[in-house]
Amino acid sequence: MNNLNLNKKLPFPHGAIAPFFILTYDIEDMNLTIKVQTKAKKNLVSKISENQFKIQTTAVPEKGLANKKIIDLLSEYLKIPKTKLKIISGLTSKNKKIEVN
Repeated sequence: MNNLNLNKKLPFPHGAIAPFFILTYDIEDMNLTIKVQTKAKKNLVSKISENQFKIQTTAVPEKGLANKKIIDLLSEYLKIPKTKLKIISGLTSKNKKIEVN
């Protein structure tokens, strides 16, 4: 039988265990699939799965305005710099692939 000292002091008061864990994951070097709705009533990012999002934007799909707004919204949602996001396919489509590096 192992000698286990149950009376050993733990680093938390009253022998408590940490009340929660903060779990994070790194999204770098990942491709995201985005479905876009332009000319929406409001700007909104919805997460569908780990790497799929639906983005609604008030921007119009002219002269790259909607693409710029999509990068802005996704950057804000993921809390990463805009420079880490790049549209790799679907520049003129509502279905886009965005690389995070």
